Amino acid sequence: MSNSMPTEEFVLRQNESAYFKYKCKNQQSVIFIKSAAQLALNASELHPHPDITNATWSSANPEYDGLFSINNEGSIVYTLDSAKNTRQSNCSMITIDAEELNTIYIEAKNTNSQPVESSIMVKGSLTLATVEVAEMELLPNSVRNSYKVFDGLFKELDGALISRAEREEKSLTANELTYGEINFVHFFPLLKLLFREGDETFWDLGCGTGKTLIAASLCGFKSVCGVELLENLCKAAKEVTRKYSAMQEPQSEFKVRCNDLLKEDWLDADVIYVSSLCFAEELVEETVKKAKELKRGTRVISLTEWSSEGFKVICEVSVKMSWGKTQIYVMEKDCLFNITIN
Repeated sequence: MSNSMPTEEFVLRQNESAYFKYKCKNQQSVIFIKSAAQLALNASELHPHPDITNATWSSANPEYDGLFSINNEGSIVYTLDSAKNTRQSNCSMITIDAEELNTIYIEAKNTNSQPVESSIMVKGSLTLATVEVAEMELLPNSVRNSYKVFDGLFKELDGALISRAEREEKSLTANELTYGEINFVHFFPLLKLLFREGDETFWDLGCGTGKTLIAASLCGFKSVCGVELLENLCKAAKEVTRKYSAMQEPQSEFKVRCNDLLKEDWLDADVIYVSSLCFAEELVEETVKKAKELKRGTRVISLTEWSSEGFKVICEVSVKMSWGKTQIYVMEKDCLFNITIN
């Protein structure tokens, strides 16, 4: 093995995974693996769902090489025996026939009780496009079960598609109806930071399919409420909260309304989220005007800063959302403290 071969070296903690995306050039390539970790290949996702078990192997036998190909489901299958189409093997050198492939994804996971040093070396036509760690692995262990519940509810639900279909059907073009969603991994810690023990009420002013509602419930809010103008998004949010309540004993009482946020009564809120990035200036002003009736101490999470007396920015942070990173302003009603965190 030549030292000039492209090499990716990495250290994996116990149960940690690294993910590699390689571009193919329709040739045969060889991957050399130096690792005690479990490895998996698939043809569709950088971070495959945990239930996917196609084509896993362990690199224990340095003498063996084998062939991968695409099966009918679009996954890469490791062929130890072409007659039996065996999907597991021990090997340290893999030959990939990339004739029908454009991209492959490799996951390296440490299933050992101790950290392991690993490396992947490539000889042939594969070009590394990206290396990532799954976002779930950024979460502390105490939050990962919450993420799994959240992901299970929304992995098959395309809010952007539902929103677009209804807007096109009803010829709705207002900018404030532009659809976007939270990213649980990055938004949940912010909610957790703002949650105070007790019977607190959370409101989402434009709740979409209900992602923020479920995150708030998992966070511990006693009452979780959402208002959504688009009827089909509201139906989706109601169905999600129903499924969630059926899955486990919920900590929260849910209320989801199909209504204009200015006509809804959300003045009982302790925490409000308003995704106001695309709101018209007039709508922002009317929302702020109504919010002046909120009780002292209410926290507001907004994508625009409210230039109004009575609302002080206590935290300003850049958070990853479905469309990329955006600035979030956390304000408190009639805040008595002169503290700002940047």
